Amino acid sequence: MTDFTKIQDGNRIIGIAEGPGADSETGITKEVAGRVGGSFVYWLSQRAQRNPTMLKICVAQDPRLSGSNLKEGVLEAISLWGAEGTDAGIATTGAMQMAASMPQFEFDGAVMVTAGDRAPEMNGFRLFAAEEEPDSEDIAEILRLASKYNFIGGTYDDIKEDLMPMHAAFLRQALTQRLSQTPGYFKNMHFIVDAGNGAGGFFATDVLEKLGTDVSGSYNLEPDGSFPAHSPDPEDPAAIEEMKKKVREEGADLGIVFSADAGKLAAIGADGIITADGAKAVDVVADAVARKAKEGQE
Repeated sequence: MTDFTKIQDGNRIIGIAEGPGADSETGITKEVAGRVGGSFVYWLSQRAQRNPTMLKICVAQDPRLSGSNLKEGVLEAISLWGAEGTDAGIATTGAMQMAASMPQFEFDGAVMVTAGDRAPEMNGFRLFAAEEEPDSEDIAEILRLASKYNFIGGTYDDIKEDLMPMHAAFLRQALTQRLSQTPGYFKNMHFIVDAGNGAGGFFATDVLEKLGTDVSGSYNLEPDGSFPAHSPDPEDPAAIEEMKKKVREEGADLGIVFSADAGKLAAIGADGIITADGAKAVDVVADAVARKAKEGQE
């Protein structure tokens, strides 16, 4: 049986979702997902001082094989409270942060089913509220509530919304604004992206390529929850070595490796290896472009 005090990792919830470990004290099952989801609805209603039936919550997942089952548990729990749950399919953590924080989406909160850069058998949750991401104390309280919550399952309305096109447009705009003083910036660049068969492939095809950047040589862009190429960790030695080789062979300006939820990245370029939060992808790209533009002026 799951010990809810043992699946907290700071402001994240992470445990074993596949294999024998799913029945252990750190197991993440559909029932656990429902208990976490239901407790989040209650916590959100108290924080927002709104009846749960007035809440709208978005739920998405990274491609992990356990993701769909856990996402269903969360959506069922949201429905049991009378709140409206929206299924955003496979998305990135950044997109879910955007969904919760940008008023045009009208979501009061968001749940991202992911274990980030952890092993494929792991899974968990990132929770977001309209004002900000719950901190570690908030997560501890939500898990305390979950330990007492009785999840009975059920059904939910099949409401779907793809947030990734909007998220990609937001990132394109952010990059354009950052580099507005650098003429011809994107067309002179060659970036290689390794999404690791996670949710980050869009960054190559829908962000960089649409801005005119050469992304040829990018690989592992299609989501595959079995992660056939390498682990979801962008710092995986095999992933780093492969990207180093690709950047060298292609003569690329930068290589970017993403975690399963694109919540973490490793950038490989002339300055070595830089690891960063996935939210820093715009900064990593903008810095590389600005650096090359400066070198061209010298």
